[in-house]
This record gives sequence, C-alpha cells and structure tokens, in this order.
Amino acid sequence: MGGAPVDGGSGGSTDGGTPDGGDSSADGPSTVQLTVTIAGAAAGKVRIVGTGVDQTLAASAVIDVPIGTYTATSEAVRAEGAFLDSLLDPDATTKPVTVAAGGGSVTVTYAKRPGTGHLWITSSDTRQIVAYSNEQMAQAVSAPDAGTVVTPAIVIDNPTVDAGVYLASPHSVAFDKAGNMWVGNCGQLTVIRYSVTDLGASGNPTPDRVVAIGECARAIAFGPNGALAIAGDATPLLLSQSDLAQSGTASPRPLGPTSFFSYGAATTFDSAGNLYMVDYTAPQLYRWSAATLAALPTDGGPALPDTVFSGGVFAGPSGVTLMQDGKVIVTTYDSKELVFFPPSELQTSGTPIPLKRLSVAGGPGLGGPQIPAFDEQGNLWIPDYQTGNVVGYSASALATTSADGGIATINGLGVLAAAPALSSPIQAVANPAPAWAPVFTP
Repeated sequence: MGGAPVDGGSGGSTDGGTPDGGDSSADGPSTVQLTVTIAGAAAGKVRIVGTGVDQTLAASAVIDVPIGTYTATSEAVRAEGAFLDSLLDPDATTKPVTVAAGGGSVTVTYAKRPGTGHLWITSSDTRQIVAYSNEQMAQAVSAPDAGTVVTPAIVIDNPTVDAGVYLASPHSVAFDKAGNMWVGNCGQLTVIRYSVTDLGASGNPTPDRVVAIGECARAIAFGPNGALAIAGDATPLLLSQSDLAQSGTASPRPLGPTSFFSYGAATTFDSAGNLYMVDYTAPQLYRWSAATLAALPTDGGPALPDTVFSGGVFAGPSGVTLMQDGKVIVTTYDSKELVFFPPSELQTSGTPIPLKRLSVAGGPGLGGPQIPAFDEQGNLWIPDYQTGNVVGYSASALATTSADGGIATINGLGVLAAAPALSSPIQAVANPAPAWAPVFTP
C-alpha cells in the first residue's frame, strides 16, 4: 500500500500532509509530526480527526498536524485469501492522541478475527460444526478425489460436561457483526451463540447465549436491522435484536401463520434487505420485500410474503443463494439440481421460468445437495447430506448453459470428503461472505 491513506476526509489530504503538501498553518511553521503505526497487518484503516484534521490512513505514515488533541478511529479490514478472506480487527476502535510540541504517536495493532478465513459446515448427525481453511480447500481442489479425506481445521464439539446446553442436530449457522457464531440448534428448539473468542481452534466451548424459540431453526440469516430470520420447521420467524440480547425464552415475530411451512429449509437476505426462504415439501420459494419487513403489522400478526413461487422446477428445494449479478440459485434435493432465476422472474407470484438448470449428479456427484456457499473466486461449495461430502463447483462450471427446458450436467472442482467428524452436513457458510457477494452480511 506504500503507506498512502485510502482516502482523505473532508478536512484531510491523501498525500500524508496538508492539502497543498506544505504547512497547514496560516501563520507559518506551526505543525508537528504525528506518527501513526499500523502493526500486525500490511494494511488497516485508521482515521485521525481533530484540530482541523480529518484523514484516513491505510498503512503506517507520518503526517503533519497542528498541536492538539486527536482521536484515532479504527475499523476492521479484509486480508485476501486464496478462497476466503480473513477479517483483521484493531486492538481498539478509538484511541485518544495528544500531540505536543515534540510531536505525537499512536499505534493500532491488528489481529485476525477468530473463525474468519474458513468455510463452516454444520454436521447434523455427529452434533458438530467444522471449518475448513484456505489450505484445506486448496488441498481439495488439487486432488479432487472423493476418497481422500480432508481433515477440518476446526471442530466445535459438545462440552465434555453436560451443562444442559449442547449441540443437538445443528442445522445452520450465521455470524453477527462482532463475529460471534449463532447456531440453529434444532434438537433443543433453540438458537445458541458461541463467542468469537472460541472460534479460533478446535474445542468444546459452552455457548454464551441460549435463546429458546419453540421451533426447529432449520436455517438462519441476519438482516439489515440486526434481526435474525429463521426458516422454522413449520413457521417463518423473525427474532429481534432485543430477543437476541440475552438468554431466555423469546417470542419470535411470525412471518406467516402457524404451520405456514410444510418443511422450512433455507433462508438468505439479499444486499437490499429482501428475504428469501424455501419450503422443501410444498415445494415453494418465498420472498419478503425489505419494505414489508420494515413495516410489520403493529398488532404483532404475521407479515405474509410479497411473492410466492412454485412449479415443477422445484423438486425438493433445499437451499438458496445469490450470484454476483443478482441471479437466485435454488438447490433441489430431490432432482439434484441448481436452478437459476434472473431477478426479473421473481417479481410476481406464480411459476417462474428458470434461466437454466444444472445437474450436480455427475462426478463426483451429489446425492442430496443442501445449503451452499460461494467463495471469493466464485466457486460454489455444496454440502451433500447423503454422502457427507462437501463438493465445490467452479465459476466456469456454473457458467455452463443448458438448452431451453434442458438440464446440463456439471462436474465438481474438488471434494472436502467425509471424515469421522462430518456426517449429514446441511449448511455451508463462508466467514466472511465474499466481498462481491450480493447477500447481506452484518
């Protein structure tokens, strides 16, 4: 980065000095040097504000400022990875800085946020949650053999002492803004939270938050207002920030009447705040607009979806995600397909016409595709409930076209093959989501 700031604020510059590169004082030389050190990472984001200065730096720099008091405000940044980026957090979001006649200094130290740079997978039958690193994903791609076991980098297991709270048929995970991992814990009809500090290595941590919802949370996703959407077994739900603020029994907001779902299976928000869910048995895809979610009925009643999509192409929908260009991909468990829809087809209820259909039954083959996740390269990683494998499909494979009404078969890029710690995987989650992804991330 060469020590240059990523942007200059309204009162700052982009060359490490004053707007004209010289003295900032109208009376002559009255500036001194402030040394800003960004440690622990090649780049960061530190904003210096005060005494007529507003400047943002991307790397260590020495800047000329008037004598005075300043505030250094720091933000998390991304560190690029081969398949998944990592997030780097500063040691403090704000630091006071005093600049005297002899100058001043401030150091912001960055460290990798635990759990980032990994592909997380729920392992329902073994009651575990595992994570694969960039290195393991590279191993899978370099030797795409379904018989080669790729051992997870991290395994979150149950506590050795039963405290009454444990992983019981974990179906889905979602990460909040602070990096904590929330789990749809179907077997206990709860959503539980693991602290971000427990996600850096294998272990059997105890959840620090347990929220009873009286429903099997088959899929969860955070929305723009901090609420947690839940594709429940029978009912679509919304948990508010206040519901999630402490352990206890919550009263989730219904997004449909009781038994609205036959078998809720997956959910995601797009970057505009629209919410998608699928019902495996119905089979249907639902969409709640951001406007509908922002104006929920004041009587606490259900907020029905704006649009409902059904039809023959939905042969057991089991997952939903979005491509960079906004296309919606639905995975179908029964027909073992990826069904692509352009946004224009999902504006009005009815039977949408897919852009194309790709079969994932070819080598190495998926017997029961579930909830997928994209990596930074645009590869799509899909858990296979039947074999226990997680199979990656390249961006080029996903670009394959199919004739009108036809189905093209694509082959996998690599396999994170079933290990003893992985059985009946249901959801893949990239932490963090790709920088390009049009899905909402806290």
